[in-house]
Amino acid sequence: MGQWEIIKGIHDGDSPTSTKQIIRETGLSPGAVDAGLRKVRNKGHIRESESTGEYLSEISDERLEEIRPRTISELKNDDN
Repeated sequence: MGQWEIIKGIHDGDSPTSTKQIIRETGLSPGAVDAGLRKVRNKGHIRESESTGEYLSEISDERLEEIRPRTISELKNDDN
């Protein structure tokens, strides 16, 4: 939970995003953000700047949409 929100926040940002900024913008706990960052970094969706420790998006708009959580209505419509 929260991985998509983390990726989306970093992807939509105009500049590299800090962990504190992600916590503030998503409302997720620091532990959840740390775990989410680790997972999405391992998947190659984001990268960490070596100089600042901030995060940058490595994901395309299309791929971001593919991994977006779907609503129940969307899932029901996909079955038809």
